[in-house]
Amino acid sequence: MPRWDDPAVTLFEDDGSRIFREPGAGQGGRKPRNRVAFWMSVLAVVATGLFVLTTLPSSPLSWLTHYSMSAELTRVADRIGFTDEGLAIFEDTEPELLSDAPFREACVDDSEAGDDGDGSGSTVGCYYGIGDTGRIAIFEPSDDRLADQVAVTAAHEFLHAAYDRLTSGDRDRLDVLLADRWAQVPADDPLRDNLEMSAQGHADAVGTEEFAYLGSEIADAGPELEAYYAPYFRDRQAVVAIDAADEAMWASVDADYRAAVDALAAADEADAAARRAEVDRLDADYEALIAASTPH
Repeated sequence: MPRWDDPAVTLFEDDGSRIFREPGAGQGGRKPRNRVAFWMSVLAVVATGLFVLTTLPSSPLSWLTHYSMSAELTRVADRIGFTDEGLAIFEDTEPELLSDAPFREACVDDSEAGDDGDGSGSTVGCYYGIGDTGRIAIFEPSDDRLADQVAVTAAHEFLHAAYDRLTSGDRDRLDVLLADRWAQVPADDPLRDNLEMSAQGHADAVGTEEFAYLGSEIADAGPELEAYYAPYFRDRQAVVAIDAADEAMWASVDADYRAAVDALAAADEADAAARRAEVDRLDADYEALIAASTPH
């Protein structure tokens, strides 16, 4: 999901400090050591400011530091299958895999911190910034089973960056096509809820969210929309397949738990203890997977 309203961080404030003349000094009598101390103070403030400005994840001056995509994100990009143009845009966003606290700093407002209990209501990625200066942050889960989640999130956030780089005329034409295609999505499709949550009531966010969700999760886009995605992906269906695999993983975990519960209900007394232990194990595993999938 994109972020345009990141709160400004106050890096430092004017505390009104001055270098006072020593008693009895004339108008020009500020001592050399005070002048040196003054400039040392200025340099210290500047150095501190530059350090903070260039190291914060959401820094407006992060472009001053050299970016090199991590090996893990390089593997993610390979899985997604970017074209040369797509990869160039992805790298230009300086994507990062971030753990709990750094990710929340970059992506999560306190008002967004709630979760609906199954992991689907928490932010796991964001595209923050303005236009072609935007950056991608992706939550780094602690469970290897969530590798597909990372790839789909990366593709989704990338599509926000791609959308921002279109001309206003191209976006206008694209928005019409997107609206027509989304009108065909069933009213009870969970994607509609996801779209609404991501857009957060901002009308100007609907187009970019429709573009990102459709491009990463809906197989049948139609030829006109596929023409918009073609410059970025060697095979967009491979991206949709990764999303389907992620959904299948969650469905499998849920099915195993439900089967264990049913077996416990049908078990005789002698077998009940073992069945209960299996239910408890699967329940704990499911809760751990949810916890691993979202920032805390």
